[in-house]
Amino acid sequence: MKHSLLTTIIVTTLLGFTTPGSAQNLRLTLDGGASRSLGDNFDEFNWGYSLGTSLFTNITENLYFGGRLAYNRWGPDEAEFLDRIDPFDIVDSAEVQGSAVIVEVVPALRLMSNYTGPFNFFVHSGAGLYIMNTEITVNGADENGDTFQEVFGDDTRYRFGLQLGTGVIIGSLRFFSIEVYPMFHLIFDDPDVFTYLSFNAGIGIGL
Repeated sequence: MKHSLLTTIIVTTLLGFTTPGSAQNLRLTLDGGASRSLGDNFDEFNWGYSLGTSLFTNITENLYFGGRLAYNRWGPDEAEFLDRIDPFDIVDSAEVQGSAVIVEVVPALRLMSNYTGPFNFFVHSGAGLYIMNTEITVNGADENGDTFQEVFGDDTRYRFGLQLGTGVIIGSLRFFSIEVYPMFHLIFDDPDVFTYLSFNAGIGIGL
C-alpha cells in the first residue's frame, strides 16, 4: 500500500505541473541509449540499455520542472556468475539466464541556457522512485553428469534515488530538437547504495 501511494503521489505531482493551464512551454523527449552499472559488483553485468521519456514545462525563462520515466536492463556476465558457483572448475556445462532491471519514476528540474541559437545546454537534477528487480538463474551439470540450478537475485524493491546529468540540445526548444545527455544515478538500497551511468540520446518535441 505504501509503495502504491508513493507512486500515485509522484504521478499526480507530474501531471499537476504539466497541465495546459499552467504550462508555457511543454517539451516531450523520447530517448534511448547505453547504461553501465557501477560499484563493487559492476563486473557481474554487461553493458545494458536504457529507454526513456521525459516531459518538462518551464516555470521561469530558464528553469524547467517535469519528470522522467525510464527502463534500464542489464544482462549477466556469464563468466562472473560461473566463477561464483564454480571456483574450482568442476562444472562441465552451464547456462546463465536472467537480467537486472531498474525502472525510474523521477520528478526533476532542468536549468536551461535558453539561447536563441541552435545549441542549448542544461543541467538535470532529480529525486524519486526507483523500482529494482534482479533475477539470475544458472542451470548446469557437473563432471559426473549431475544437474543443478542456482538462483541469484532479490524480490522487487521500491527505493528512493537521485539522478544528476548535463547535456546539450541541438535545435529549437519550442519545436524539434535532438538531446544528448549522460546521467549518474544513485539509489539507496538499504544498507547499500547502487549506482549506474546512462548515456542518453533522443528526440525532443515542443508541445
